[in-house]
Amino acid sequence: MNILYIGDVMGQPGRKALAKVLPGLRISREIDVVIAQAENVSHGKGMSLKHYRELEESGVDGFSGGNHSFERPDTVKLVQDTNSTVVAPANVKGPLENNYKIIKNGVKKVAIVSLLGYTFPRGYNEDTINPLMCIDALLPKIQKNMPDAIIVNIHSDLSSEKVMMGHYLDGKVTATVGDHWHIPTADTRLLPKHTAHVTDVGMCGVLNSSLGVDVDVALRRWKGEQVKNVMAKEKELQFNAVLIGTAPGSLMADSIERIQYYL
Repeated sequence: MNILYIGDVMGQPGRKALAKVLPGLRISREIDVVIAQAENVSHGKGMSLKHYRELEESGVDGFSGGNHSFERPDTVKLVQDTNSTVVAPANVKGPLENNYKIIKNGVKKVAIVSLLGYTFPRGYNEDTINPLMCIDALLPKIQKNMPDAIIVNIHSDLSSEKVMMGHYLDGKVTATVGDHWHIPTADTRLLPKHTAHVTDVGMCGVLNSSLGVDVDVALRRWKGEQVKNVMAKEKELQFNAVLIGTAPGSLMADSIERIQYYL
């Protein structure tokens, strides 16, 4: 089975990059299931129902989440909808605690769960559960569904947390995929027990930007000016993802490959 995990889709430029690349890529690489990080889909803050439908039409089957997922009511409703394939971080106390979804494609089933970083949980300090303890509690529930693959997304500020999650879950899940920093890392690999891992997938959006934000605005903010973040204007685009392969009848990965396009 071939599973594509797409990095943070950053606003309208990210959606455009995805729509340009995904339909052809899905056919050429015989991709069975597509998952995209959705916390930045709508103007950088969560995902609206309109944009959810737009990305589904582009070929996305499931959606992971991050800290911004909680900031848009549409996203929360989608996570709560048992018929949708949208998740938010499962280790934040409240109505979305312990959420995960099963994506079905014919007879194939792929489980997706997102976890928020623990050291810097971005506004959820008192409500964030240790992600290791959260996934320990969730895995038995997920395994009862007998999925063909389990994809664990760790949405964290710290590369060390994302790397540790990979080693912690090595041999237990198909892949641990990190995101949040929008910059692809060069450590795409199979871990010793055949869990596929990447510390950061990268993003889909404007190439010459500061994580999707206008460079000049980001520099002014860095100098201390009180100016609002402004999304970068669309020029060159980028598309970043990883393609994870599994052998027939096995939960574990037998390959992981970085997919990158400059458009």
